[in-house]
Amino acid sequence: MALARLVYVSTARPGLDPVELEEMLAAARARNGALSITGLLVYNGVNFMQALEGPGDAVSAVYDSIARDPRHTGPVAVLEENVETRAFPGWSMAYAVLPDQEGAADALRVPPERVASLLPVTAGAELALLFTSFNTMSAV
Repeated sequence: MALARLVYVSTARPGLDPVELEEMLAAARARNGALSITGLLVYNGVNFMQALEGPGDAVSAVYDSIARDPRHTGPVAVLEENVETRAFPGWSMAYAVLPDQEGAADALRVPPERVASLLPVTAGAELALLFTSFNTMSAV
């Protein structure tokens, strides 16, 4: 089966709180599981980066839905490719919260080392570089 992978970045709506993010994540996991979509979502306090992979039509439909979501603006696809295998097999949507900062304003800011440790070996060098570089951007 042909698979597609799409990675995008966007800017979170000002005032987006951790409860809204958790609700968004729960809905994404349910939807993605039903559509055979796997991936990773990272939030640095200002911007999102997300990888979606699965059947091409499902990836396109999910991205179109995400692009209309009012919880963020300006989604830009930074990588679109057809792939033979998944980089995130079994992950309906991986996501990390640092337990020692839970509830803090920047609880969802994930350091590059943590992102690198979360990525499966199957993610490969290109995805690892995209996600660890994203988290080194300063939140302005």
